[in-house]
Amino acid sequence: MTKNSNQPQSISEAIRKLEGLSENKVKDFKDLLEKDYHEIRKSLDDLKPYLDDLKDKVESEINKNKSQVETSIKENPWVTLGIVGVVAFVLGWIFGQNKK
Repeated sequence: MTKNSNQPQSISEAIRKLEGLSENKVKDFKDLLEKDYHEIRKSLDDLKPYLDDLKDKVESEINKNKSQVETSIKENPWVTLGIVGVVAFVLGWIFGQNKK
C-alpha cells in the first residue's frame, strides 16, 4: 500500500492543512464581498444625483399641493368642517358596530 503525499501524517499536520485551507477560503470570500461592496457603492454614487433631483421634484409638488389645500380650507372653512364631521361620524358608526 503506497502512501499518498497529500495524506497528513499526524493530527497536527491535518489541523494545519485545514487551517490553511480555511484561511484561503476566508480570504477569497472577503475579496468577493469587497468587490461586491465597491460595485454597490459605485452604483449608489451614480444614482445619488438622480435621487436628489427626484427628491427636489417631490418636495416642490408637496409644497404646491399643500398650499392649494391650505388656500381651499381658508376659502371654505365650513365645507372642510362638514367633511371632517361626516368622516368622523362614519368612522364612529363603523367602529361602534363592532361593540354590539
